[in-house]
Amino acid sequence: MTHPEPVAVVTGANRGIGLEVCRQLAARGYAVVLGSRDLRKGRRAASADLAVVREAMETNLFGAWRTTLALLPLLRRSGRGRIVNVSSEGGSLAGMGAGTPAYHVTKAALNALTRTLAAELRSAGILVNAVCPGWTATDMGGPAGRPVADGAASVVWGVTLPDDGPTGGFFRDGRPLRW
Repeated sequence: MTHPEPVAVVTGANRGIGLEVCRQLAARGYAVVLGSRDLRKGRRAASADLAVVREAMETNLFGAWRTTLALLPLLRRSGRGRIVNVSSEGGSLAGMGAGTPAYHVTKAALNALTRTLAAELRSAGILVNAVCPGWTATDMGGPAGRPVADGAASVVWGVTLPDDGPTGGFFRDGRPLRW
């Protein structure tokens, strides 16, 4: 029996890294389904607008979580599911500092969700990792970042891991990052 082409659901695929991830996966023979966006607003935790933080939490944490819950039955049936949460070193507690509190806090929460899901889904053969594409030349990152294709390739690495690949990790370009 032949297996159908692999399917990838990519949220935040309307531009930048997400759109490039779709292009790279399609070139590898994936059927790609596109979705929504990401937020980086507010500059100081001590004066944060909590409505903005709540909106960022809805997108960066709950959006990823809802998508995972909705797709989990299909991931389980696939026998080789992959969940790649696009995070940021800005969500790493090891290097976190001042600035963009909604972004930092929500990406740290996404990293925690990644670890939790990885532990729960390991026995089902579903690999769950967080990937930081790095500072990339997008609308959000500005023109001085690295090429979009490089940031997207970091995400594609996580999607295309072999069955014995890592789970519960935080990576950029296939190399571990500090949580």
